[in-house]
Parts: sequence; structure tokens; C-alpha cells
Amino acid sequence: MRVVKRIYSAWSRHSLGTLPQLIAKNFFYYLKELLSGRLFRESEEQKSEFDVAYGTETEKIREIGSLDIASENARYAVRYQPSPQNFVTEIIHALPIDYNQFIFMDFGAGKGRVLLIAAQLPFAAVIGIEFSRELCAVAIDNISKIAPNKRIAGQVECYYNDVTLHPLPGSPLVCYFYNPFDQLIMQAVVERLASSLKDRPREIYIIYIHPEHRAIFDAEAYWDVIDESNHHVIYRSRLDKLLECRQ
Repeated sequence: MRVVKRIYSAWSRHSLGTLPQLIAKNFFYYLKELLSGRLFRESEEQKSEFDVAYGTETEKIREIGSLDIASENARYAVRYQPSPQNFVTEIIHALPIDYNQFIFMDFGAGKGRVLLIAAQLPFAAVIGIEFSRELCAVAIDNISKIAPNKRIAGQVECYYNDVTLHPLPGSPLVCYFYNPFDQLIMQAVVERLASSLKDRPREIYIIYIHPEHRAIFDAEAYWDVIDESNHHVIYRSRLDKLLECRQ
């Protein structure tokens, strides 16, 4: 029954031209998992140190086709897999900001691992946006398990919504992306961020892990690269450019 549901979900979200590519991609993925022995590993063995420490469930990968997603943008989404804890923690802790003045937003929050990491800093708020109702429910449950002594942020929430529709706060932002969707959706999100900056110039930091579509940010005049590696890039909004545009 689950297989039939996944096939129907994939059929409804993909054209005849792209469906064969999806089938091939999933075939080779599961073949790799089968040969590695990971496919039949018990869920208890898949628990990460993070989940053991927090009593959460953020580790298990979920393919988009296995999720019941109403949005048509599901065809442009990337499967859920958790962000690397130590790497992300180091990046967020190294930001040159006064956390109290910023709202942290995770675009494609999945099961909420990064929300839990950000919640341990004094952000004004930590907000996740997730368009899978099932993953959003898991994230909300995981948020409820944060120990009071580890929850420092003023507000920690995950919203069931599409990133192309969710309103952007007018305060300074830290925006997090773990390669959550393809070029089309990333372009739409970058345009919304640029429009928000024009309306209200302010500091916005972009943390982009596995930046497959960083060329979209690089093409905009509103962002400066302040840090990068083979696995990530961090941008900061160019207030000087924004103020020039308003004059």
C-alpha cells in the first residue's frame, strides 16, 4: 500500500518527461543503500548522537515521494535528510551578530534539527517553514522535547507552509538553507528576500549548505560573501547597495 501511494504521489507531481529520471534516481539510490546494508538497518541503529541526546527523531532520511505534500512545488523539492550537527553549530555560533536582534529562519525545516540547534542561542525567535505536514508535525514534536535549560531563544516554532508564500519578518534575519529545493524555488525565494530588503533595508545573513544554486545569490547585487568553503557559503546583505537603490 505504501509503495502504491508513493507511485501515485510521484505520478501526480511529475511530468512524463521527468518521471523516468525520478525512477532511475530512486532505483540507484536504493540499490546503493541495499548493497551497503543500510536499507535494512534497524531504526534503533540509525539513531544519531544528536537524537540520543535530545530524545528526538531527526536522522531518518525521507524521500519526497514518500510524503503526502499538497503543494505543487513538491516536484522541485529535495529529499529530507538531516543537517550535519557539528558543522552547522560551528557556523551559527561564528556569526558576527547580536543574536537578540535577529530572527532565525530555516527554509525547509524538515524534522527540525537545525531549529533545535538555533534554539540554544538567544535569537529573538527561531522559525521553521516546512511544506510537508508530516515532517512539520515531527518538527513540532521535537521542539516540545527541548529541555528548558537548553531553550534560550525567545520563540521556537515550525509552520506548515510553502516557502514561496510564508511572510518574511521585517526584523534582521538569519536565513538557513540546506539545499532544500531546486533552482526554480530558490530563485523565487531569493527574489522575495530582495524585495523585502528593498522595502526595509536591514541585516540579513544567508547560510547556504551544499549551495547547489549559489549562482542565484551571486547574481544579485544585494549580497556579499563573508565566508565560504567547498560545502557552504554565507552571505550578508549589502546595506550600502540597498540605500543607493532607495535614493
